[in-house]
Amino acid sequence: MLNKSILCGLFLLLWQSSFGQSVDELYLDAAQNNPSLKVAYQAYLNSLQEIERIGPLDPTLNAGYFLRPMMMPDGEQRAMFSLMQMFPWFGTLNSERAMRNSMAEVRYQAFLQKANEVLYQMRSFLIERESAQIQLKSLNEKLLLLENMQELARAGIESGRGELAMVIKLNQQQDQMETEQLLLQDAIEELETKLLLMAGRSPSEKPLDVKYDLPNWQEVDFDQIELELNPQWQALVAESEVYNQQKDLARREGLPMLGAGLNYTIVSPLDGMSNMGPAKNIIQPMFAISLPIYRSKYKASQKLAEMELQRVDLEKGSLENEWRRNLASIEAEVAKSLKRVDLYERQITRNVDLLNLANAGIEAGDNEAFNELLQIEMDQLNLELQWEMEKVTLAKLRNEVMFLFAIDFNDFIKETEN
Repeated sequence: MLNKSILCGLFLLLWQSSFGQSVDELYLDAAQNNPSLKVAYQAYLNSLQEIERIGPLDPTLNAGYFLRPMMMPDGEQRAMFSLMQMFPWFGTLNSERAMRNSMAEVRYQAFLQKANEVLYQMRSFLIERESAQIQLKSLNEKLLLLENMQELARAGIESGRGELAMVIKLNQQQDQMETEQLLLQDAIEELETKLLLMAGRSPSEKPLDVKYDLPNWQEVDFDQIELELNPQWQALVAESEVYNQQKDLARREGLPMLGAGLNYTIVSPLDGMSNMGPAKNIIQPMFAISLPIYRSKYKASQKLAEMELQRVDLEKGSLENEWRRNLASIEAEVAKSLKRVDLYERQITRNVDLLNLANAGIEAGDNEAFNELLQIEMDQLNLELQWEMEKVTLAKLRNEVMFLFAIDFNDFIKETEN
């Protein structure tokens, strides 16, 4: 358990080194200051303290004073002190200690899962923030292009070849884009607030100067992913051990307890017998055995442990089924997204050919070619935005896979414990 306590303080190193230094600092702050992580870690430490409470020595001291003293040959029994230590049946303490260790392991895995969730949430916020910044950049480029289209439309009206309806339509598009621009800026501010709060920092530190590059999709062999490395799965494995040991402990608690102790009896002399000398107090070593008569509660405890084991097995099956469903859904979405990426790349290439043709028309003196060029450039910006948003989708799907199976997290754990 000691090396795991050290590991809990070092888990922040699992994040990928490809991220910028400022992102690493954000993760570091989250590891040190995130409230939910603190709660989960404190729960783990508390479970370790429970182990320290288990020990063989728990002596009891009893004292009694007789209101009606018992007559003895050389005096009256006035008071009695009894010091007794009971010992559970052989192996009972080891069984309880093993159970507490397994319970601490459950808490430890819950802490790891909470760390996995914090990682997932922070990556999600960073991806959403990058997505909003990509859209904002595209909007800025579209607004510049729209200004050129507006100037061209106004020039057409002045020359008598344009229509006022086109100017109004372009103005409406400009209003819509400027509103979207404000909404995206608000969304970025909200996401930065969430990131700062996740890291235990003040929202007043906005704007957040963090550069985050979207990770590229890496081919994943979905059939080779192991569920057993996920903290949720490991928590269920540890919980199974808890109930196995609880069953054994219930059986041992139904066995006899042995005890050893010492009785000290205070004897006062009888009235009128002082000539016989002072009464002698009595010291008596003693051995005790405690036999439980009604064993039904111990059998019920064993039965309950068996039923809990069945529940954990069912929960493991349910969790594996849920993971497999989610993985199948992610695999299908990845295939669709990769196909769309390929489509947009082909369309972008073909649109470049259209741009070249429009430029050639302008050089040849075609008056309509410039208007067509601006429209083709707008289409190009839309295609590039769609292509970038598919990269965002792939980053989100990659984040889902990393969360479901804690891939990077558990790779770090294995390397650290080795």
